[in-house]
Amino acid sequence: MTLYQSIAVLGSLGVVSGIVLAVSFSRLKVEDDPLVEEILQALPDINCGACGYASCHAYAELVAEGKAPADMCAPGGPETEEKIIRIKGGDLSSEKKIPKNAVVHCKPQKRIFSAGYCGIETCSAANISGAGLLCRFGCLGFGDCLAACPFDAIKINSSGAAEVIPEKCTACGLCVRSCPRDIILMVDYNDGRASYVGCSNTQEGKNTRKVCGSGCIACGLCVKRAPEGTFVLEDSLARVEHSGGEINVEEIKCPTGCIYESVEKTKN
Repeated sequence: MTLYQSIAVLGSLGVVSGIVLAVSFSRLKVEDDPLVEEILQALPDINCGACGYASCHAYAELVAEGKAPADMCAPGGPETEEKIIRIKGGDLSSEKKIPKNAVVHCKPQKRIFSAGYCGIETCSAANISGAGLLCRFGCLGFGDCLAACPFDAIKINSSGAAEVIPEKCTACGLCVRSCPRDIILMVDYNDGRASYVGCSNTQEGKNTRKVCGSGCIACGLCVKRAPEGTFVLEDSLARVEHSGGEINVEEIKCPTGCIYESVEKTKN
């Protein structure tokens, strides 16, 4: 067989194979569900995974099939939820949902160390040894949450601890899941504001003082001075139970200054 004959045979095989593949594709392809495509158009399509699914398309398919709710897209928020409900022909709830943002329940003025750290510079790795940080409840500061956030809504502040930027936070929860010390939580934002205790230390007050100058010492002043039911004390730690009432942080006069108000500016 000459070179030209070989080329001709291979070319013919290629043409025949292409025809077979084209016919097979046209007969076997699964048509996209128009409802899925419509829902996908309503989503941000950033594939952040905050909804718990692999991609926006995977989530859209489950919503179309009725296997996932319409309110799981945190970046899209209430507006996206309403669009999806309208697309599916559902009724919009008249109940107003309270928006949420993440906050870091550790806000030291200065972190205190007993030793240096030479290990892997991630919070998950440093958490094993404590990285020399005296407070075993405090932020390790290596930014696992920062790396997990797809919206640049977290920074490492001047004290070396993580801090959420409220106007950029979408309440996707990725930072919450990334923190090995479980000190990042979602809080309710009423009228763009949220009060929280910037501490997660459940030791007795005298022991908290030894490891952090701005930790909660469970003195109970916030429980007494804030509107009834606003704060509770559990395991030697104050926390906000209900933020519906107006909380005046200055009037509480927390002796260690560990009660903060997070104010959400206009979102971009």
